Amino acid sequence: MKKIFLAALILIFISCAYYNVFYNAKYYFNKGYKATQNNNSDKITTEERNNYQKAIDKSEKLIRLYPKSKYVDDALILLGKSYYYLGDMYRAKNNFNLLKENFPESKFLNEVIIWLARIAIYEKKYDIAETSLKNLKYGKLTKELMADVHSSLGRLYLNTKRFNDAVKEYTGALKYAEKDKKSGYYFTIAACYDSLQQYKEAKKYCEKSLKTANSRPERFNARFAIGELEKKLGNYDSAIKIFEKLLLDESNKLRAGRINIKIAECLELKDDVDGAIITLEDITQEFKRKKESAEAYYKLGKIFEKEKRDYEKAVFNYGKVKKEYSFSPFADS
Repeated sequence: MKKIFLAALILIFISCAYYNVFYNAKYYFNKGYKATQNNNSDKITTEERNNYQKAIDKSEKLIRLYPKSKYVDDALILLGKSYYYLGDMYRAKNNFNLLKENFPESKFLNEVIIWLARIAIYEKKYDIAETSLKNLKYGKLTKELMADVHSSLGRLYLNTKRFNDAVKEYTGALKYAEKDKKSGYYFTIAACYDSLQQYKEAKKYCEKSLKTANSRPERFNARFAIGELEKKLGNYDSAIKIFEKLLLDESNKLRAGRINIKIAECLELKDDVDGAIITLEDITQEFKRKKESAEAYYKLGKIFEKEKRDYEKAVFNYGKVKKEYSFSPFADS
């Protein structure tokens, strides 16, 4: 009787131990993913990297110490997703394929197919990705996975400049999406209409994105895009008001250079060339040695060349671009 009792205790202890490791892995992955959602740049932040690495370490520990536990396929999908968000597609693909090959009855199988299709999109293997996703599209999926299938197809069509098809897929994703995903889908639909030069439709979807935004970056992106679209529609005063309102928000301090460049563009388009020059010159002083000041110098060069016919000042400003920020896309213009 004592032996049975001890065996039961050991079993409970082991179960608790590997669940604890899995819980920690999931906890760190969720922290990393939250940081990813709040990241408004193309670069991975230290917070993201650290949390995804901790999720990887915990997941690998679970597989190493408890290779027969019921959480091994959970650990493999966390590994794949963590490596994906770290940009390591090779390791991401390896872990997703391990899960697919070793756990053919796993509850994560359809999700893994979606992730492998996303990697194929990243690798520009569009035919493979499209076939995989379309095969899933008509299967029995949860609402969340159905939204993922539609949005992944949308991303594929966006990458291949099939903008109308992308709109159709992201609209499909909206039917199944959870509230926290809707703003992003609306925003991407707006980007498609922008690429199609259907600016009024793009603005409408940006406004929907703003209404459903769940984070500060989402709200900023939507408002900034609305300002840009007002500019494209020729509503320069409305655009300037939107950009000036963004400048009043202290949380946009690091984006002030970018916002002011848009204001200068609007001023030039509405024939207030002197106002544009003043705004651009302010940027060169306030954001020295930054990409914003380099762009401001380039735009000043163009204004002095095309509008003022002051070629000496044009040459001076063009010459400052590369010195100001050598990595600027305008450096060799």
